[in-house]
Amino acid sequence: MESLAFFSQMISGFPGAHRVLTRTMPVKLTMNQVWKQALRVGSDLVRRRDGAVMDMLQGKPPRPAKNAPDLLVVSPDGGRIQDRSRPAGDRWCEYKATVVYRVTREGRVRDGTRPDPQDAPHWRYTATADGFARVASADKTYSDPTPETKTFTASTETVERFPLHVELEARRRGLMEADTVAVVGDGGDFVWRTAREVTEARRARGKRVFEVLDIIHASSHLVEAARAGWGATKEGAEWLNARSRELWRGDAEELVRALEAKAEELDPRPGAEKSAARVLWNARDYFDTHRERIRYDVFRRHGLPLTSTHVESGIKQTNHRVKGSEKQWLLPNAEAMLALRCLALSEDGRWDDYFEGLRRGEVALPTPGHAARRRADVLPLPANLRKTG
Repeated sequence: MESLAFFSQMISGFPGAHRVLTRTMPVKLTMNQVWKQALRVGSDLVRRRDGAVMDMLQGKPPRPAKNAPDLLVVSPDGGRIQDRSRPAGDRWCEYKATVVYRVTREGRVRDGTRPDPQDAPHWRYTATADGFARVASADKTYSDPTPETKTFTASTETVERFPLHVELEARRRGLMEADTVAVVGDGGDFVWRTAREVTEARRARGKRVFEVLDIIHASSHLVEAARAGWGATKEGAEWLNARSRELWRGDAEELVRALEAKAEELDPRPGAEKSAARVLWNARDYFDTHRERIRYDVFRRHGLPLTSTHVESGIKQTNHRVKGSEKQWLLPNAEAMLALRCLALSEDGRWDDYFEGLRRGEVALPTPGHAARRRADVLPLPANLRKTG
């Protein structure tokens, strides 16, 4: 069972897993058998997760990690998957994933009293024929902290339910016990809704929570604004570099003022949705909304990550299993595969614990006929496994 589940996750599709298993195992299995066993495990993981969420809602949260983390980082993002139940040509939809990891900081970093370790950005922009090129320098003295023990959760559930999955995972990792919690993500509304709901109980206890807007995403908005306001010109590059310095310093007020001034100069009342003035006004509103999430000088003094690269890497790893033009899923089956994929990717030993429990008889898998139990109707196995991953 463990070998079947492992190959079904480490190889991007069931046909590939089946070929490897056929060559390596003494007992020959059909591809349908590989699919059924992986689905059984994934469905059991979904059942256990949903049961733990219900317990949490009833005041019985999961047991936290033995050693409380210094810094716990929660980073949500979205991926893409094809929903086979939708009409052809309109099957792509979003699933959501989160990586949670801990970080150990030292000394004055914990209370944010150390000086800013890098008070200027380590890149500059130059004008090119079709825009602006970012040129890095050797002056970088601050890097995101090194993650310790990443774990993953992912789901096709709605934005209303997904924060519960993230809260469950974060509580298991020490959400309430950590010295500091940081939620890092791009500007998507669901990211900050998740941040608010996941950390609500922690904030109610007066414990420290930071929300950090990914600085790479923030910089891309400035580049768009510079291109709209100035074109690919030397003056545009100078304006963009000035705004980048304000962004890096966390000077949200000055940055918003500069964007507003350029937007007013172009058109105080823009109408066209894609006009240059509208791009500047949108950028102004974007940074005004995220004022407290771009205090990067404060975040550096506290030793926080400035980017969401780890969740983006996690999205790529989950995409490897479920995304593809040839992979079309019934969403309950995709939910099971995402749960199994996250079990395989998580670095805290939960894969070994689960299958050890299965060997000892502590884990009882659903029968194949009840594996996909997340809809009222009984979901059939895919008619064409090569098209469902």
